[in-house]
Amino acid sequence: MTVIRELFENVLEAASILETDSPADVDLLNRIRMALPKLLPYQIGTGGQIKEWNNDYANVDPSHRHASHLIGVGFLDQITKRGTPDLFQAAKVSLNMRGSGGYHPDSGYMWARLNDGNKAAALATIYPTNPSVNEWQIKSAYFPELFVQSHTGEIELLPSLPTAWTSGEITGVKARGGYELSIKWANGQLVSAQIDSPSGTVPVIRYGNQLLNPFTDSRITFVRGNTQSAFNQIEAENYDSQSGVQLESASDKGTGYDLTLIDNNDYTVYNNVDFGTGAASFSTRVESNGPGGTIEIRLGSVTGTLAGTCTVPSTGGGQIWQTVGCGVTGATGVQNVYLVYKGTGGSLFHLNWFQFSQSALVGGVYKLINVGSGNLAMDVKGNGTANGTAVIVSPDNGAASEQWNISDNGDGTFRLLGVPSGKALDVSAATTTDNSKTIIWPYGGSPNERWKFNANADGTYTIIGVQSGKPLDTLLSGTEYTAVIKTANGSASQKWRLVKLQ
Repeated sequence: MTVIRELFENVLEAASILETDSPADVDLLNRIRMALPKLLPYQIGTGGQIKEWNNDYANVDPSHRHASHLIGVGFLDQITKRGTPDLFQAAKVSLNMRGSGGYHPDSGYMWARLNDGNKAAALATIYPTNPSVNEWQIKSAYFPELFVQSHTGEIELLPSLPTAWTSGEITGVKARGGYELSIKWANGQLVSAQIDSPSGTVPVIRYGNQLLNPFTDSRITFVRGNTQSAFNQIEAENYDSQSGVQLESASDKGTGYDLTLIDNNDYTVYNNVDFGTGAASFSTRVESNGPGGTIEIRLGSVTGTLAGTCTVPSTGGGQIWQTVGCGVTGATGVQNVYLVYKGTGGSLFHLNWFQFSQSALVGGVYKLINVGSGNLAMDVKGNGTANGTAVIVSPDNGAASEQWNISDNGDGTFRLLGVPSGKALDVSAATTTDNSKTIIWPYGGSPNERWKFNANADGTYTIIGVQSGKPLDTLLSGTEYTAVIKTANGSASQKWRLVKLQ
């Protein structure tokens, strides 16, 4: 079950990254989502151990070297000290029941993951040294886990240091994310750690029960590359200078810190951001229990060239996070980026990360809010899924029918797929006249199903039908607004605000 669960979760994660949306892919992913919660969960047996089987059978060979039911702790990240503490303790019981487990190295690796460096180090002496078993190949497989672990999304320093190794140093050890570390310790305590980040990203760093700030903790030396890509996710706390903001631990997706106590005219600076040939959009992860505000994206100085303005709405409560986006222009080459925060009414919002894209927007699941209709959301009428169901705009209530998976076609155009149906936003009958209505229809790649997103200076987008060359607009018919195409006129009803949900 552990292997199947890992496979299912990896497929879902890969599908999210690759933005898979073909009918066959959608069908497979839906079947996986339905099957995943039906898998037999981890269970703790009467002896306090993780059950190897569904029933609590007597163990007739307790020292057998195979331990496939424990790979969730030894080689994966399904069982962790802070994520699943009860299972973490039960894994220790299971390993103690097995004793040395023959000469198989899995148990040494697992004890390192279970933060018992003494048992992990002791197991190094039981491996035979013969032509078929290289002792140091086995040791090198898990010895680094005594000093650095990074499988939980954090870089944890000295998680399993054996008590006999009171002082020492390790250099050149790697951690997930491309980081390289050198660590010194004395009297069993961390003295210093240098963390090299070639990509410029900033990791979450843990030592014991503490999260360490790489910029303020005297024990940490953080070294990053000369430039950082604008197209990688940049943590907001990874600033080079700032005015007015403070840091706090973030609850959003297990990240380390976010910016808090942001007031009007505060700013943060990110040096040497490489835009290459140019960026077209900006997305950022925010939350606001206050009034919200705007983020001005400026180049070179706090009053430098304005590349874009991103609106941050009130998200309805503390640590309720949203991803919002806007278009940018003029950002090319290597630039010092200034995020200047604007608004009224005290603490405006919190900021976790940001990222630029060369596409007009970053693919994902969005709500599309029409500016001219009183901030109504694009919706499929009646939550329908049948071919030809009308697309309307209605009050934003978070319904699944208001969610659209926007995917890049690779030619500068996008398709918009309704989340419940998997069907595309389509101009009915492929017409091009003003006030032609839109519907949902199975995506076939035709021009009336493909759309361009043109960024506006106010952070909104104009969505242009490829076949007609006309913007997506709204038409009031009785008491209902319908989504239509209409000749460009610059009106607010032809502007859409995108709220990224996934």
